[in-house]
Amino acid sequence: MDTPEITDNNASSNELNKVNLPRELLRYVNVGKLQENIANYPEMQADLSPEQERRVGLIKDKLLQLPLIHATRKVLPSGASIVPISELSGVYNPNTQGLDKSLGLDKYTFFHWGLPIRSSYGRNFLLVSPSLLLDPNTIATPYDIGIVATVDDTPFDEIPEERKARYQEYYFDKMVTGKSWLEINARKILHSYEDGNAFFELASNQTFGEIKHFGAVDHHLITKQITVGDFREYYKFLYEHGFAWDNMERARSRFLRTGKKDVTIDPTPEEIGVNYEEASKYWKELLV
Repeated sequence: MDTPEITDNNASSNELNKVNLPRELLRYVNVGKLQENIANYPEMQADLSPEQERRVGLIKDKLLQLPLIHATRKVLPSGASIVPISELSGVYNPNTQGLDKSLGLDKYTFFHWGLPIRSSYGRNFLLVSPSLLLDPNTIATPYDIGIVATVDDTPFDEIPEERKARYQEYYFDKMVTGKSWLEINARKILHSYEDGNAFFELASNQTFGEIKHFGAVDHHLITKQITVGDFREYYKFLYEHGFAWDNMERARSRFLRTGKKDVTIDPTPEEIGVNYEEASKYWKELLV
């Protein structure tokens, strides 16, 4: 299939010329490949009607209000920037292995988008302006590299060929610019709406993939710091902006079906103050 041309909805040629990649990563992904990889997403393989293009534009505007999320083990001091592990001399990070360093990934700061989740990355969460997606040094993949295949201290060149092939298919061949990632996910949301779904459901912090920024992220892009204790307030924000956590949707469904609340599962939207009926109109009212 022919590679789609870059349009104003994705990254222009001038923007691609501004993209910098670490020299280690350039051995496997160059700037031209970031453009070619757009064709590997089903959402980008079909032409949109003028009405669909209008709706995608509206969705992108709303996605640029949905914070990026950076998990950290320590509270970031006021006025401090988020820096990659390569700039933290002597700091040990168990999530950064030799394979990551051999690809230059230790020179990136990492973000998820949409849903904060308890994980080994830390219990403090920095909410970061999604305008970072428009920075030419921001790239994205559908998965963390460790989800694709085992990551250890073995340099990339020395790992088995079978594992290299998995990384190629699910990581390098899916890597795109942040601006293209915005377009891809806006189209996913449009398709969900066209399929009759009131909410776009988030299954995990990987639903919107992993966002990577080459180098430090300035402190002025950090909008807020939250902890696990703030999750309920954040879930309410998601519901009121057209998103739902599938765990909470299942909890709500069980409660409505059985009338019984299991304290071990996530709360229902109503329990965190969401007017479910009103929230479920969000995309319909936006995309009329």
